[in-house]
Amino acid sequence: PNVVKFNLKTYLGQAVKLADKYVGALCVVYQNDFIPSEDEKRIMGLIASAIAVEENRRQAQESLRESEERYRTLAESAQDFIFIIGPDWRIQYLNLFAAESIGYKPGEVTGIFLKDVFPKNFTEFFQNALAKVFTSGQPFSYANKIAFPDRELWLDVKLIPIKDISGNVSAIMGIARDITEHKESEEELRLSEAHYRAIVEVQTELICRWLPEGILTFVNDAYCNYFGKQRQDLIGKSFMPMIPPEDLERVKNNFATIDEPVLSDN
Repeated sequence: PNVVKFNLKTYLGQAVKLADKYVGALCVVYQNDFIPSEDEKRIMGLIASAIAVEENRRQAQESLRESEERYRTLAESAQDFIFIIGPDWRIQYLNLFAAESIGYKPGEVTGIFLKDVFPKNFTEFFQNALAKVFTSGQPFSYANKIAFPDRELWLDVKLIPIKDISGNVSAIMGIARDITEHKESEEELRLSEAHYRAIVEVQTELICRWLPEGILTFVNDAYCNYFGKQRQDLIGKSFMPMIPPEDLERVKNNFATIDEPVLSDN
């Protein structure tokens, strides 16, 4: 209908190709017979190429926006400290969990120096760790305790360099996980083991721990003194050879009953 309505005579088209795929066409229509020159064809080709470049840029920007949105959603819903620090020690990004954990809203700390947000003892150590990443361009991990005004936290920190197109580190992304509960459990276990070991070592009875095949995993001082051996000479070896041959079968049978359930009327 438009051909008739506008009395169109000539159509000039140039395919628009994006990568290896044709995505459209650039066209010009004329109301008279028109034969384009080589220069005019070249101009059409240049315009079509420019359109392809612009379309490619637009798609790349859209993909980048979607990717950033996706990762931002993940970061904001994570129960870890996620942050980005610039070479001037200013905070470029802090996720919701991290900001709320230190008493801020995310937007309140953007552009602020580290030393103005985190405790001094943490900031000094943290900047040294960041400096290593900026200098080496390599990731760095460590665990450290932070003393906040109202509590102490153990954080397992991973620092990842963000590089520009020249390969220079332009910023550092960090992911820190609260491992306070784990560290406290480790400390409780250590104290418990120390307490247990202190009690066991002062006993005059022979105390040992072994695997089902008789391999010793622990012996107290009384055990070592009785057999006249050092602890390192006993651990990892079976005690069976030290049992007199006439008692060996009876001892094995007694040990076998340890794995059987004990029945009681009480």
